Parts: sequence; structure tokens; C-alpha cells
Amino acid sequence: MKTVFVLGAGASQDVGMPTGKELKNSIADLLSIETGRTYAETIYEAIHFLSYNDKKERKYLEAAEILNRGLPLEISIDNFLDKHKDNEYIVTCGKLAITFSILLYERACKLYNEDSSDLVIGSDSEKKTWHTLCFQKITENCLLHDLKERLQSITFVIFNYDRCFEQFFYYAFMQDYAVDKNTAKEIIKNMNIIHPYGTVDKFDGSNLGAPNGLNGSQLAELSKNIKTFMEHIDSSSNDYIKTNDAFKEANRIIFLGFAYHEQNMKLLYPDLLKSNLFEEVIRTGKKDVNIYGIGYGISYNDRIWIQNMFRKIDKRVQNPDILNVDCKKLFTDFWYRISFNEDKA
Repeated sequence: MKTVFVLGAGASQDVGMPTGKELKNSIADLLSIETGRTYAETIYEAIHFLSYNDKKERKYLEAAEILNRGLPLEISIDNFLDKHKDNEYIVTCGKLAITFSILLYERACKLYNEDSSDLVIGSDSEKKTWHTLCFQKITENCLLHDLKERLQSITFVIFNYDRCFEQFFYYAFMQDYAVDKNTAKEIIKNMNIIHPYGTVDKFDGSNLGAPNGLNGSQLAELSKNIKTFMEHIDSSSNDYIKTNDAFKEANRIIFLGFAYHEQNMKLLYPDLLKSNLFEEVIRTGKKDVNIYGIGYGISYNDRIWIQNMFRKIDKRVQNPDILNVDCKKLFTDFWYRISFNEDKA
């Protein structure tokens, strides 16, 4: 049984990360101009670092003001940058603000370790998230020496820039399997985790949030790690190929906190939009693909539209379930169907 989890912004909301709307509002605030500088000093330092002269700096500050004024009208920061993709100053300024905002949210989230000691997963606050339920299902009846094989059958495609998923599982492996940090780090490293748009920084087992003493030049460098959906994703990249291979081989796809935006769907299903792609798959007796997805806050008619969309672009899908529930409720509603024991799958 091959399973793919697809995580959108709503999947990190449980631990204190922003929704798309909250992120764009945070960015607008960070880019407000006060006395000729951005409100966030580190972003201004990054702009100054990237500017070769006063004229260039003015262009960046003008871009910050455009973002500040325009974002309240937009669906998301990505949509705004897509409209202005021909303006390098707006795109660069937007990515600086995305990176800085995500780092701030990471530092304030439930998974941040204030004193850098071992984080205890499963406290009352963490029990309110879906991560614990996901961990329970993935590791159910699985010995440590079988864990690597179990995890190889699962792929996580994470559209978020944060590293909260890795942080939770890193500490959960240490706590549940009583392994040390290096072993937990190795387990995370060997998991099939794909961030199509990158992350604000690499996950190495250290804490979330900005590095101590983050300055403008460091922020400018970190902002290069992320992409927005308007930027071309290299179809020859390892992550792109792994994502598409995972979808083609999947028996089960689970969408958590995902909004089913067209740009992201095209990244997941670039070849699936071509007719007759699955004729050979059907002839070879490939199992039907089960789709379980969050449709929290999405109207009934739009959820029906999304279900029909899946049937259209992936002929293996018969009865996709897109439910008006949150991530935790999806796990409880599909508790017996989300099994990773081969004899039960």
C-alpha cells in the first residue's frame, strides 16, 4: 500500500502557523513604511544589503509600499506576486517578507523549544493537533527495525515553507522509540519528505525560527531557499520527479489543509491532464486510488466540484471523499481506513 500525504497551509495551523490569509496580513504589516524604512528592521537591512545604490534601495522600498497597499485585496501573497512577476523588486521584497514572517511564526508556534531541551510531545496542547494521530497510525504495530521499510511506503508532499512537520516527528521518534537525537535525525532524513516550494531553512534537528542574531544578509540568503507558485519548478529536479512518481504509484492520497488551487494541482498532476495516460495502468490491473481530503470551510457545491475534478484528471479515482472537517477529524473519521498494516490495507 503506497500512501501520499499532501500538506497545505491548514495542516500547520494547528501548531500555530499562519493560514494563507494570516500570512499575507503579516507580510503587509512587516512591509509598512515608517520614516523611509520598513517596519521590520531585518527586512530593511536585507534590502540595504541587496541594493548597490540609493536608486535601487528606493525601488525596493517602493515595492514594499506596493505590497503593503495591495495585499489586503489579494487571495494570498503568492497570487499577488504572480500578478507582479515581471517586477523583480516586488518579487524579491515579497520573498524576504515571507521568509521573515515564517521564521517569526515558527519561533512562536507550539513546537518551538524555548530552552532547547527535549520537547515533550503529547501534552494537552499537542493532543489538539492531528500530528499525534498521524504518528500513531504510521507507527502502529511497527517495531523500530521495521520502521524504515514502513516509512518507505509513505510520501509527504508539503507545500508549506515551515519545518513543523519535521520538528514534530523528530521529537516523537525520540520519545516513542526511545532513540537518541542522531538516530531520530537519520529517520527524518530517510523519510520521503518533499517541499516543492522549499523551506525557510534546512531542518537539522536544531530549533525552529530564525538563527540567533539573524541579520539582513542572512535573511537575503535564506529567502533564496523558497519559491512561490509563479516561479518555474524545474521538471528535471529530483523533488519534481519524486512527487510525480509517488502520485503515479499511490494507492491512497490524503490531503490535509490543502486548498486545491489550480497552480498546485498542476504541480501534482502535470501529466495526468493528458488524455489516455492511464490506459496502460488500468490494463495492468492497478488498484483504484482512494482519496481522502479536507474541505474545511469549502461549500458543498465546491466540494462536489473538487471530487469531480479528481475523477476527471485521474481515472483510477472512483469515489473521492472531500469532507468539511479539520485535519484531526479526518483521522478520527477514517481511523480504520488509514491503516499501514499490510494485512489490513
